[in-house]
Amino acid sequence: FVDVKLHDIPNTVEQAVRGWGKRGADFLTVHASGGRKMVEAACKAAGKVRLLAVTVLTSLGPEELSELGWGGKPEDLEARVLSLGRMAVESGVPGLVCSLKEAPALRKSLGSGPLLVCPGIRLPGAAKDDQSRAGTPEEAAKSGADFLVVGRPVVQAPDPAEAVEKLKEALG
Repeated sequence: FVDVKLHDIPNTVEQAVRGWGKRGADFLTVHASGGRKMVEAACKAAGKVRLLAVTVLTSLGPEELSELGWGGKPEDLEARVLSLGRMAVESGVPGLVCSLKEAPALRKSLGSGPLLVCPGIRLPGAAKDDQSRAGTPEEAAKSGADFLVVGRPVVQAPDPAEAVEKLKEALG
C-alpha cells in the first residue's frame, strides 16, 4: 500500500504510477482533486496496481476547509467528497479513500462497486492526533468501509501486536 497521494500534472502522475507498478505496489493513492485528466492518466498507467483516489484528507476540519474555500459545514464537505468520488470512479478508479463520516453517502451514491478505504481509525476514547474526522473500528464497519487504515495506534503502541488485537476485538 503506497500512500503517496500523487497530485501533479497528468503526465507526471502517469509516469509515477507506472514506476510504482514496476516496484510491485498493490494499492497506490492519488488525489482526486488533481482533476479528471490527471486521474484518467493514472488509470491508464495503473496496470495491476489498484488506484485509490483520496477525496478529502481526514485531517481537514471545518476551519481548514473554510480557509480553502470549500465551506466549513458538514453538508459542504459531503458535497465535495461526493463530487470528487463520483468523478474519480467515472474516470476508472476502483477505490476511494474517505472518512468514515462520508462513506455512507458515497455508498448510497455510488453503490457497492468502489472500494472504500477509511483512515483515521482509533479505539474508543483514544486521542485523534491530527485526524479531524476519525472514528472507531466499529463505526467504520457500520459506515460501509471495505478497508481500514490504522497507523499511529499500532506503530506507536508499546506493544503493536496487542494494539492490533484490540482493534480486531473492537470490530466484533
